[in-house]
Amino acid sequence: MNYEAMQQMARILGRKELALALGIPAGKMPAELTAEQRVSLARLVDGRIDDLVRGMLEEAAACDDVVNAGTAISYLEYRLEDLAEVLNEDQRHLIRSRFEGHVSGWG
Repeated sequence: MNYEAMQQMARILGRKELALALGIPAGKMPAELTAEQRVSLARLVDGRIDDLVRGMLEEAAACDDVVNAGTAISYLEYRLEDLAEVLNEDQRHLIRSRFEGHVSGWG
């Protein structure tokens, strides 16, 4: 399991809420997710897609390398690649689509 991906999910979704969804103590990140935990995580993500988009937008806006829509989208693609273990293709597609809609007017 990608530790960095789980940390990013915890930052955006909230450590307590992520731990609750995974059935683990807050502050603990499992080395691997069980099938049941993956289903619970997918449900949590499905219900919080807009929060993930907002979190990605905030991170992109704070990044010195992001100067326009194109670089914002490149940034997002890099992040989505890192999150591929914890987000399914449909979730990544939805995040990408909504993110692109928000940054289309950036410089």
